Amino acid sequence: PALPEAVDFARAHGVDLSDHRCRSLAGEHLRDADLVVGFELIHAATAVLEADAPRDRAFLLAEIVAYLDQLPSTADGTAEGARLAVEAAAALRRERRLEVAEEIEDPLGRPTKAQTLIAADVAARTSRLARLLFGEEQRT
Repeated sequence: PALPEAVDFARAHGVDLSDHRCRSLAGEHLRDADLVVGFELIHAATAVLEADAPRDRAFLLAEIVAYLDQLPSTADGTAEGARLAVEAAAALRRERRLEVAEEIEDPLGRPTKAQTLIAADVAARTSRLARLLFGEEQRT
């Protein structure tokens, strides 16, 4: 289960993590996933190397948002529009291989203020990602 401090922190921000369970990717197969998102490079790399996630569909959260911000929108509220956006982000990443993707810090063990800032960053980026993939009508 999620750590008690994570459950308490999430609850204070209107999110219920009480049913959350961490899982290893060992033995999992993500080859059919439309998008795999990690906060740290090790997350995305593990998904690709251990769970067969397609490299072109595995991103860091900050990375995919940054790439999608540079592209014309294909967001039309459909899964197909979102898939096209992910494909375009992957193509842009291939063109700019040397760019370093920003990782999001693990809030575990950090002071409450740092946890709050990290949570706000994640919330903003995930909301932005939903809008970039699906359009303005989506709610996170």
